[in-house]
Amino acid sequence: MRRESRDNQRKRVYRVEWTYLAEYQPELLSEEKAREFSNLVDPEVKFVRTHGSAAKAFYSTKRIRMSKPSMYKILICHEIAHTHIPLGYASHGPEFVNEYLKLIAEFIGEKEYKLFRVFFKIANVKWFPLPIIPYKEKAAASVPQE
Repeated sequence: MRRESRDNQRKRVYRVEWTYLAEYQPELLSEEKAREFSNLVDPEVKFVRTHGSAAKAFYSTKRIRMSKPSMYKILICHEIAHTHIPLGYASHGPEFVNEYLKLIAEFIGEKEYKLFRVFFKIANVKWFPLPIIPYKEKAAASVPQE
């Protein structure tokens, strides 16, 4: 019996993103706007411009590397979601997809959030359908009340 790799959803997640980019053609951000958007989503994540066509995230250093062709809000959310998932979880597993959907809902919009849920369902991408609690509300709830 063949054992599946831990990151068995990677291709399906990428396919959904490629479909979205091709069909909906969102704005490609300038480096400055991409950096601003990244800082809005998570000020603790360091945005680094790189050359080539790939994007990469680093959980341990809370850093994302983005090349010019990958500077879309959706892909920035994808990379930032990686920085929120601890090592030991599948890179594109249900925990990652849930975090990714939360970021889409909070920072891109409800329309794209619903669209990605449909795309993920069609592509058989697994996630945990949890209620979305905006990060602003989470932060306010974690502040001790006097």
